[in-house]
Amino acid sequence: MKLPYPTRVPIFYAMSFAAVLFMVELVEGTPIGLCVTVMAYIFVATLTFNEAGGLNYPSGGYVFFNVLLTVLLGLVTKAVLGEAVQSNVFNAQKTMLVYLIGQIAMMVAIFATRRATSAKGLLEGVLTNAPIGQVGFGCLLLGVVPAYLLTGGIATAFAQLNYFVIIAILIPVYVRVVRSGGEKSFNVPSFVAWAFFTVVWGLFVFSKFGIFAPSTAWIIACAAGGYRISIARAAILAGVAAVAFAVLTPYSQVGRGTLGSDRYATAGAAVWDLLTHPLRTREFYYASLANDSLVANFGYYHWFDQPQGILDRLNMFAVDDALIHITDNGETGSLAAVWSYFPNAVPRFLYPSKPNIHWGNVYGIKLGMLATEDETTGISFSPFADAYHTGQWIGVTLVMTLMMVLCFTVMDSITGPIARSPWGLFFIFSCAHFAPEGMLGALVILPTATSLGLVMVAYMSVKAAPIIGGLVSTPEKRLLRRT
Repeated sequence: MKLPYPTRVPIFYAMSFAAVLFMVELVEGTPIGLCVTVMAYIFVATLTFNEAGGLNYPSGGYVFFNVLLTVLLGLVTKAVLGEAVQSNVFNAQKTMLVYLIGQIAMMVAIFATRRATSAKGLLEGVLTNAPIGQVGFGCLLLGVVPAYLLTGGIATAFAQLNYFVIIAILIPVYVRVVRSGGEKSFNVPSFVAWAFFTVVWGLFVFSKFGIFAPSTAWIIACAAGGYRISIARAAILAGVAAVAFAVLTPYSQVGRGTLGSDRYATAGAAVWDLLTHPLRTREFYYASLANDSLVANFGYYHWFDQPQGILDRLNMFAVDDALIHITDNGETGSLAAVWSYFPNAVPRFLYPSKPNIHWGNVYGIKLGMLATEDETTGISFSPFADAYHTGQWIGVTLVMTLMMVLCFTVMDSITGPIARSPWGLFFIFSCAHFAPEGMLGALVILPTATSLGLVMVAYMSVKAAPIIGGLVSTPEKRLLRRT
């Protein structure tokens, strides 16, 4: 099966884009050396993505989202806003150099991965002839019911491996798109799963992940399946997405501040009030950004001259630059942070005495973004900044390369190419979050806990889910062969 979207980016198009960005950055006052570094980064990133096989493999998904959401989207936004790349950061040239060397290390890891990956993925053929509607309903029930019935450590362990609701969106949508020739996407169970996740686990708990993750899963599945969309419909969806980002990002941030307060009698009252007054909610959100007592909730470090809503969160440049800056000024980390990621991947119910170390929290306190007594809030950083802080150039090259080879080889060997197995879509979905902001820990979580959870969920989806789903749905129509 040939994927409908390209698995390679032509070098000519990539470098044409880089050349245009180069000229715009020069006009806006970016030093020529920094412009050259950005262009070199885009060139190496394109080679890396193409060698990974594009979005046909989970490793290609990691490369794509790491490049896009670590710095590339931010660079384009800076260019559109007319801001020089080096504005509002300590040393943009050094940070881009760390990114460039890190991208070269990633390319080396991809070369090694393509030669180490097994010829056939573990999950290839697992979904063959499964009744997809019953699979969708079964996954939805398997994901939702235990989440509300289980308690204690078992509930925590289940929550860490509860991929069922996302699978109930990804797999049915992908299969629906493929079987309809790109004409349709949602079926009943996938739409119910999308709506439930968005509303109950998103809007009602003011979670940006809960609000946007289901739609991200839908987009990934549609793209992989070859969903045909007209220019007019694409423009409408883009407009809806822009409004959603503009309204729901302030909504989630302000809404979390109302939890536990006496401003509203119930969470439902807060949801209704904030959603029905979007302009007031946005005004309160931006006023909060200027309030020193609330700065810790939003972070000190912003790359843009003015707050840009969700775009502030869709790049890692400013916080990475701050971490690299304190590293160069003597406040270095230790490779012990790298080793701690491995036991941290073990679920606590299997390792009750697991150390409670969150390096995103430690780095946030170092940077003054969190109060010293705050032991729960975490700040996200890219793997490049984490590697540089813990081991400087050895961390960015040798340590990170070895970790990426392990991660990419395991992911690609489990699912195989998406052209032969849709299970890799879940890894690509996970990489949308883990690749840009999961630090080095994501390179351990993805091939261990996430991989184990995906294998378990995949087999349950085709063995148990159809039986459970059959209790709430009618049997699917089957084609009968005359004999």
